[in-house]
Amino acid sequence: MFLGLKSLKTLSLKAVKVDDEAIEYFLSNCPLLERLSLHLNFRLRNLKIVGRSLLLRHLEVVRCCKVKTIEICDTNLVSFTYAGKKPKTMLLKNAPKLVEVSINPYGSMWHARAMFLQLSCCFSQLENLQLTVCHSDLQRLRNYMWPELKNLKHFVLIVERWFNDSLLGFLVMIKNWPNLQRFVLQLSYNGSHRHDRFREAPRANMRKAAREL
Repeated sequence: MFLGLKSLKTLSLKAVKVDDEAIEYFLSNCPLLERLSLHLNFRLRNLKIVGRSLLLRHLEVVRCCKVKTIEICDTNLVSFTYAGKKPKTMLLKNAPKLVEVSINPYGSMWHARAMFLQLSCCFSQLENLQLTVCHSDLQRLRNYMWPELKNLKHFVLIVERWFNDSLLGFLVMIKNWPNLQRFVLQLSYNGSHRHDRFREAPRANMRKAAREL
């Protein structure tokens, strides 16, 4: 299908009509591939990233709305970005180098949390986390149990369509993250594209606030 790809290290496919078989071909015939980005793909159904032989370090899947399953097993992935409708099945196991995750399920905090919990195999080594959620679940944060992330250092939370809700619920999320050094809260006001960034600098202050909830 494609020749001369033995030295390819980065592959970005945006609005390109490729299916499961084509992606498997690229993975099998690009032995040096380190970065794979898939955007606006409506043919992809089942994405499989499997095998230690792959050198793939960075995987990005954005607005591939027909994806039903994502399987990531026995890989050398360092970062994984997903933005789109929550897939029916997402399996991730034995990915010891995965330290950076970004999730935007185009929905509520519940969907973001559900997807995040499916990445439990990397909780112990995760260092950077970004979640994008809708404002509607802010008041329910206190009822959600979030896992302990002992090595998490940077957390970015993007809240879309924010309507001046209370932000105290966010502290529930960081109670079990003892080594968190930087917390960025990015807010979108009333559907506009303006964003504010808040940086929680002193880690001790975040711990204290969380304990006082």
